Amino acid sequence: MQRWIFPSIVFLAVAVKLWLTSDIRIVPTFTPHDALNFVEHAKFILAGEWFGTYDVYTLIKQPSFPIYLAAVKEAGISLPLANQLLYALGCVVACIAVRPIIRNPLPLAAIFIAILFNPFTYSAYAWVAFRSQLNQSLVLLVAACAAGILNRRKAPPPVLLSWSLGLGFSFAAFWLTREESIWLIPCIALVLTAQVVYSWRERRPAPALALPAIGLLSIWFVSIEIIKTINGLVYGWPVTAERVAGEYVSAYNALARIAAPTSERHVPIPRAARAIAYRVSPAARQLESTFEGDNGRFWTRESCRADRVCDDIGGGWMEWAFRDAVAGAGYYKSAASARQFYVRLATELDAACDGGTIRCKAKQLTVLPFVHFDDVPAVFGTFVRGVSIVGSFSNFSVEPAADPARSYPQLLQDDYAFVVGAIAAGDPRLTNADHEMKAALRRVLGTVYQRILPYWLVSASLLAAFDAIRRVCRRSVFMPEHAILFAGTLLSAATLIGGLAILDSLLEPVISHPEYTSSAVPLILFSLALTTAVDGSIAHRLIRRRLTIRRV
Repeated sequence: MQRWIFPSIVFLAVAVKLWLTSDIRIVPTFTPHDALNFVEHAKFILAGEWFGTYDVYTLIKQPSFPIYLAAVKEAGISLPLANQLLYALGCVVACIAVRPIIRNPLPLAAIFIAILFNPFTYSAYAWVAFRSQLNQSLVLLVAACAAGILNRRKAPPPVLLSWSLGLGFSFAAFWLTREESIWLIPCIALVLTAQVVYSWRERRPAPALALPAIGLLSIWFVSIEIIKTINGLVYGWPVTAERVAGEYVSAYNALARIAAPTSERHVPIPRAARAIAYRVSPAARQLESTFEGDNGRFWTRESCRADRVCDDIGGGWMEWAFRDAVAGAGYYKSAASARQFYVRLATELDAACDGGTIRCKAKQLTVLPFVHFDDVPAVFGTFVRGVSIVGSFSNFSVEPAADPARSYPQLLQDDYAFVVGAIAAGDPRLTNADHEMKAALRRVLGTVYQRILPYWLVSASLLAAFDAIRRVCRRSVFMPEHAILFAGTLLSAATLIGGLAILDSLLEPVISHPEYTSSAVPLILFSLALTTAVDGSIAHRLIRRRLTIRRV
């Protein structure tokens, strides 16, 4: 009878979650760089045309999400339902992964519920075809498979292989979903390193030591090469996304490294630097009419509206203005043409910099701005603010991120309707009779998480510290499996918040944006629930033992 407790609770919890989120609809938004871009790509995939005819939007983002959208359409279900089912699957896999260290079905079910009702799975961005919903499920699957490998390092090779394959495929999908996926590497590296060290200490056979890392790296590398090969064959540029391609990054940084007489924070390539580039580079001169014309004025208005930088093109808008300028110069008729132009632009500007013709800063390897010593206080202050935001869910909201009243009716029967299924034919707050009731319940649940999470983080950290002290007193240097996942979670969350703090301080306001921060939430909930269940049980037993001794 006891073995049915966990499956029964899982079934009931998933049913409640699906009912609670059943009124969520996708709001059509004309966002050619984001939601609309993903939906159009999925439409082309379903038509057998990969990402369609090449233009400035074709390879701007990583490919996992459009592929996922196409798969959802083929499955015949709506995107909101698919998001919830995939996340529920991640929760189940996470609980199976820790089954060797938590055998009691009730604590295991509590872990499942704590992760399942993650507020950001039904928050504002559940209403838009954005990558954040897929990313949360993939993060959870990656962490769960890594934990499964560590917890089953003594299992037969076929069992270890299955978890290794799960880790490889989920991490490859995660890596190819967003451009900043590097933040999850610290957690995975720590867990797999512990698996190797512990397996070696326990004299496990060589396959047990090497299989997970080999499986992860092989599937990750092959997945990237497959996407590069397809893009190379179809478009002539073997990349997963142009914004991480070496040619594009080099060209962008060649402009960004020019030392302008005047500079402003949040303006990566100021107008004065562009003027210098036009003077010394024939390739850059071809961008002037578009960069400084209507295109530049449009992106200046956008940066003024969003970032309050009103006298130049600020923040992340600069990337889109730069690409539009290249397109305006006629170089986005083919991927080969765009690629060659970026190489020529970088070569000319770098030659002017290295030859001393113009003053330049050191060249960066990424599009992230360089952090000077004077920037450290601002970055650190933003990092602390980011920790507070992530640790309190203060950026959670249940209302649609896009205003349903401003949705685009022409998309209802075209791209959105074709791919995502359940869409808002009108304002869902009016067309769904039970919307207000479910929204109120979601708001209450979110508030509960917001109130509990700060105390939960502190108490879980104290429990982990208590267990660590006990082990030091016993002269044991090996951390338990759940503590390794907890430490890895803190490292990865700090890496994500640190990267966002740099962007927020030097480029554009992103630290409070749920689209970026929500990816870490499932990992945090998973590790907190696991640490509480294991270390809380140990602390409870010790306290009871002390009380019993005193009574005797």
